[in-house]
Amino acid sequence: MVARHPRVYELRDAYLRQLRFSDRDLWVARRAEILREAEARPRDPLALTVAAMALHREDTPQAIQFLERAQAAEPGDPISALLLAQIYQSGRFADKEKTRSFFEVYAEGCPGFLEWQADRIMSRAASQETQARMARALRQNLERSAEPEDVALYETLWGLEFRTRPPAEHDALRQQVAADLARIEKLFLSPDARILEVLHSGAKQAGLPKEAIAKIEERIRRAAPRSYAAYKLAWEDWRQQHKEPDSHEDAEAWGQWKRAYFAALSEWKDQYPEQRFLEDDWLSLGAELNLLPEKQVVALLARRIAEKERRHHIVLWSCLSAASLMLDNGWNAAWTLSSMERAWREAVRLDEFEKDDTLSEQDLRKRLEAGGYRSQVASVWLRAAQAAGERKVPRYLREWVERPAPSSPDLLSPHYTFRARLAAIEGRRAEALAFFQQALLTRGKRPEMYHGRKTDPVYDDAKAYFLSSGGSEEAFALWSAPRKSKVEERTGGRWETPEKELPAFELSDMNGRTWRLKDLAGRAVLINVWATWCGPCRAELPLLQKLYEQTKNRTDVQVIPFNIDDAAGLVAPYLKENGCTFPVLLAHDLVHGLFDVIGIPQNWILDAGGKWVATQLGFDAAEKDWVNEMLRKLEAARQSRQ
Repeated sequence: MVARHPRVYELRDAYLRQLRFSDRDLWVARRAEILREAEARPRDPLALTVAAMALHREDTPQAIQFLERAQAAEPGDPISALLLAQIYQSGRFADKEKTRSFFEVYAEGCPGFLEWQADRIMSRAASQETQARMARALRQNLERSAEPEDVALYETLWGLEFRTRPPAEHDALRQQVAADLARIEKLFLSPDARILEVLHSGAKQAGLPKEAIAKIEERIRRAAPRSYAAYKLAWEDWRQQHKEPDSHEDAEAWGQWKRAYFAALSEWKDQYPEQRFLEDDWLSLGAELNLLPEKQVVALLARRIAEKERRHHIVLWSCLSAASLMLDNGWNAAWTLSSMERAWREAVRLDEFEKDDTLSEQDLRKRLEAGGYRSQVASVWLRAAQAAGERKVPRYLREWVERPAPSSPDLLSPHYTFRARLAAIEGRRAEALAFFQQALLTRGKRPEMYHGRKTDPVYDDAKAYFLSSGGSEEAFALWSAPRKSKVEERTGGRWETPEKELPAFELSDMNGRTWRLKDLAGRAVLINVWATWCGPCRAELPLLQKLYEQTKNRTDVQVIPFNIDDAAGLVAPYLKENGCTFPVLLAHDLVHGLFDVIGIPQNWILDAGGKWVATQLGFDAAEKDWVNEMLRKLEAARQSRQ
C-alpha cells in the first residue's frame, strides 16, 4: 500500500511501526535506506519527514533536525509540523510554546482534518480560537461529504463545538446536532452499526426525548444484533436489573450476583461473537465459581493460544491471562509453564519496541526499574514454577530477577517477591524466607475483600512456605506483622501527594458562570474529575451530590466537579436525568494538558491557599463513609492554612 500511495502519511507511519516491532534486523536495514533517501532528497519534505518518523523515539534529536529541514524546504508543511508538535508536547523535549506554534502550522495547512494524534495534541496545546476554527472547517468538510466512513467524524465535531462554545450557546448547538441527525438519516437509509452508534450519541447530545432515543436503540438491536453497540445496550439493561451488592465482604450476595452474571455471559458470548472479551469473562468467572471443569477450561485456553500463533498474533497476554487463571484456581501449574519461554521472547521484543528517548529522566528510570513486559512474565513464570515444584529456571530469567533493588518504594515488594520465589525454586530456604518477609513488609496495606473474594498469592505462598519450613501459625503472624516504616506511612490509603501544581484556570460551568482558581482563595476545595462514560464515576456522583448538599451554603468549602467528556454535549442531559445540581466545569483541555495518561475518577484537594495538596484515584462502590471522609479531608486542608 505504501508503494501504491507513497505520499500518504498515515500508511508510512503504520508501516514503520509494524516493521520496527516485527523484525528488528529488517528494521535496522530499512531505516538506513530511509535515511539515505532523505539525504539524497534534501528538498523533499515527505522524505525528510519519513526519516524523522523512523528516528522518532530512537534518535529524536536527529529526528528534530530532519523535521526542521522539512519546514525550511517547504515552510508551512503540515505533516512535519504535526510531528514536531507531537515531540514537543511532553517528556524530555517538552516545550509548550513550540507545541502550540507547530500545531498552528498544521491547523493552517490541514483545517478540518483531525486524525487521532492531531486531535490529542489539539486538546493539550491549541487555543480555543484554533479549535473553533478546526471545528468550522470540519463541519464544512462533513456537509460536503456523503461517505459513510465520514459519519463517525460527527462525534468529533460535536465534541469540539460543545467544548469551544459557551454554555449559553449549547441549546442552539443541540438544534444543530438534531439537524445533523436528520441529514445523516436522509443520506443513509439503511445505516450500519457504526452510523447507528453516531445517531444514538447524537440523539443524547441533542437532548431528544427518551422515546426517540429508545427507537434508535431498538434499531440497533434489530439492524446490528451482534454489534458492540447492541451488546452495550444489553449490558446496561442487565445492570439495571442486577445491582451489585453494597459490601465487598458479602461473599454470599456476590456469589449470587456472579452466578447471574455468568448465566448472562453464557448467552452473550454466543449472541455477540464479535466481542471476544465476553468469552474471556465467561471463562474466568466460570472457573472462579467452579461452574466449568479444569479440563474444559484448559482446552479452550490452549485453542485460543494456538489460534493466535497460527495467525502470527502476539500471544503474550493470552499466555499470561491463561496462566494466572490456572494458578488463581489452584489448577495444573505445570501446564502454564509450556508457554512462558514464548511469552518471554515476545516481552523482550515489546520492551525493545517501546524504548523511547523522549521520556524524561525520571520517567525513563521508573520504566527501567519497573521491568516492562518482562516483569509481567517473570511474575507469572516464577509463581508457576514454584507451584509446579520446579528446581531451576533459565539463566536469563535468573539474571533478570537478581537485578539491583529499585529505588522506587512502589517497586520493592514485587522485586522481593521475585527474589523469594527464585530462592524457593532453587532450594535456598533461608534467602527465600528473608525475601518473602521483605515482600510483605514493603507492600503496605494487604489486599482486602473485593467482589466477595480475597486474592493474595504473595501472602498465601509466603505463609505456606514458612509453615513448610517448620514455622508455626503464631510465629508467622509475628514474622509477617507490618512494621512502622516510611513505606507504610506513604501508602496508607489511596491518597497521594500530587507531583504537579494546578495551573490558574478560568472555566465555565453548565450555567455559564465563570470560575477562577484565584477566586477560590480562602476555601478548601474538592475537585472531582469525571466523565459520563466512566462507570466508577457514575457510581461516585450520587455521593458527590450528598457532599455538595451538605457544603453548598458554606463559605470555607467548595465542591466543583471537572468534566472531561470528549462529547461535552452529553453532560447537561446526564446531569438533568440523574438529578445532579452541583456546578460542573468543562475542563477537558485543562486536565488533558496536565497528564499524558488520565485515570478517572479522581478527587483533588486544594487547601485554602489554592495549593493542590492531595489526589485520590479511583472509587470503591463499597466505601460507606465516602462523604465523611471527604469532609475530613476538606477540614484538614482548610485548617492547614490557618
